[in-house]
Amino acid sequence: MTHHDDQMLRRTLVLARAWAGRCWPNPTVGACVVGSDGSVCDGVHRGPGTAHAEVEAIEAARAAGRTLSSSTLYVGLEPCNHHGRTAPCSDAILAAGIPRVVYACDDANPRVEGGGAARLRAAGVAVERAASATEGLARELNHPYFETDCGARPHVTLKLATDLDGRLARAFGRVDDPRARAITGERAHRRVHRMRNGSSCVVVGRGTVEADRPRLTVRWIEPTHQPRPVVLDSTLRSAVEDLPAASLLFCGTAPAARRSRLIEAGHECVALERGPRDWISVFSELRARGLGIVLVEGGAEIAKSLLAAALVDRLHLFLAPRRLAGEGPRLDFLARLGLAPSGPPREARVHLAGHAWKPWRRRRVGDDWEWILRR
Repeated sequence: MTHHDDQMLRRTLVLARAWAGRCWPNPTVGACVVGSDGSVCDGVHRGPGTAHAEVEAIEAARAAGRTLSSSTLYVGLEPCNHHGRTAPCSDAILAAGIPRVVYACDDANPRVEGGGAARLRAAGVAVERAASATEGLARELNHPYFETDCGARPHVTLKLATDLDGRLARAFGRVDDPRARAITGERAHRRVHRMRNGSSCVVVGRGTVEADRPRLTVRWIEPTHQPRPVVLDSTLRSAVEDLPAASLLFCGTAPAARRSRLIEAGHECVALERGPRDWISVFSELRARGLGIVLVEGGAEIAKSLLAAALVDRLHLFLAPRRLAGEGPRLDFLARLGLAPSGPPREARVHLAGHAWKPWRRRRVGDDWEWILRR
């Protein structure tokens, strides 16, 4: 592995990142074919059923008249060696006569693990894997894939912004001034919009809709796509003008007139027999729509329900190093962690809502703290 190899692998990760949130249940993968003359032809996987990144890069190189027999293929994930919606990438690489392949991290899928790299090596291809730093970047890019048994179920991130007392808002109810609703600063807001950009959908409850009138769109950065807004509303009482555009609403028993009113306004309504807190049914419906990378930005009650059900893969906290005035909603178990202006505690394990969590990242984001925990 050379510095140039590492640069090319990082290029594949940048290519892939632009498609994050749209490839589930497949991983997000980029690739590039680099000729002996330094020419580069890129490829990226654009979603289930489409060509894999390796194949797209190879075809781009062929279309440009490149000599594949003296090229190196760089790819963000170990090439596959099984038949799914498409043929194995290892077949395409061997058919192209590419003599060297460099990839960023192994694929944990039991149908793939070790298979693609081993097959290529057995056929005489020089195969190398990235150094640990780039491998870590590649794994983090595809953490929804790796943390859900390779896309076997939707990946759920619960995002919360709180003060040192675990308070989610200054007051209950509607707040018209957006500045009065904000708990954290601009850099934390920008980070949340990056999270939305890499998600399939963003979930909130009716209370959040009534209080904040959220758009749930990517705005603070240049978006590569917009996630689907999802609203949990048992009785479909949300005002049409408060809802994000083209929302997917989960409800229980609700009058047909309310459902018709929302459908006419461009929303989709799904009635669940046990109501919208039946998380298994909610995630099943999201999965059926290909919305498998789920970002939950709901309020206190949704957070408590999801955490109690042990259905959250990552807990993403943004902590403001101050205490808010007022008597707004709060999560007591966060306050009991001993949060301080210097940041969250550094324990190796944290217990929340009866379950153990492993702190993974703890860093400053402007004046606030970002704290990521994995179940």
